[in-house]
Amino acid sequence: MLTNFPNGVSSYGVPLLGSGIPMTFGTYYFVDADNGSDANDGLSKETALKTVAAAYAKTVTNHDDVIVLSSNAGHTISSMLTVSKNRVHFVGAGAPGRKYGQRARLSMGTTTAVTDVGMIKVTGIGCSFTNIKFSSTNALTQSIYTVIEGGEYTIYQNCEFYKGSHLNVTTASELVANGDSTQYINCTFGSLADAVSGNIIRSAVRLTKEIAGTGKVARDNYFENCLFWKRAGGTTTAFVYSAADADVERLVHFIGLVSDGGVHSHINHLKGLLTAAQEFGLTENVLS
Repeated sequence: MLTNFPNGVSSYGVPLLGSGIPMTFGTYYFVDADNGSDANDGLSKETALKTVAAAYAKTVTNHDDVIVLSSNAGHTISSMLTVSKNRVHFVGAGAPGRKYGQRARLSMGTTTAVTDVGMIKVTGIGCSFTNIKFSSTNALTQSIYTVIEGGEYTIYQNCEFYKGSHLNVTTASELVANGDSTQYINCTFGSLADAVSGNIIRSAVRLTKEIAGTGKVARDNYFENCLFWKRAGGTTTAFVYSAADADVERLVHFIGLVSDGGVHSHINHLKGLLTAAQEFGLTENVLS
């Protein structure tokens, strides 16, 4: 019980918490990496589950179930989590509104399965991620991504994407954007601490196709008030990269990235994006 009222709001599965936890008709599952147990039902913070994988296994597709992640410890992902169910929502507890440094953290260290190409792969429809830091230091040769987005209408809000390994691999990136109509709002991609090794591209966001699955492509992607971080190893670099015009369909919309301050974004970055869009034959470019 999260209230003291008999049959109160939380009795019906709608917790009274901050951090942007949505009100839905679905079931709320709580995950506490320190104090939880996967033998619990996960229906309250007192009976929280221990792992994200156990919580996801309990969710039902198209049910708008919510997974609430504790912010007191990192949540270890031991093998790539594939989110193929529709309308499943992941929310990090803790102070809302952070663009980076979220205290609810999903992390992956070095694994051994060659199928762990990323920490999380999303292929479901209408899923969302809020107030979460995605962090992968997996040194496995095949694990060159942190998040592989290949769903439809996914929303990432106030999330940080970090990849601390494969800094010398051109094709590696924090995010693979294979999604249809994906929205990224107040998010941060990349790192200012880890230098890219060598004069290579090594983008933070890779606009490409068919990494998440056959026919998956970056279509109508939207980035609002996001930070793109890079500690480059040379002049050959890119914050957002697409290798071919077929990697993007219709449009990519960047909003809130125009400034001559040179702190987190610069007007030259926008000019570079427009130049790249023209070179790759993109005809629909929206500026806000």
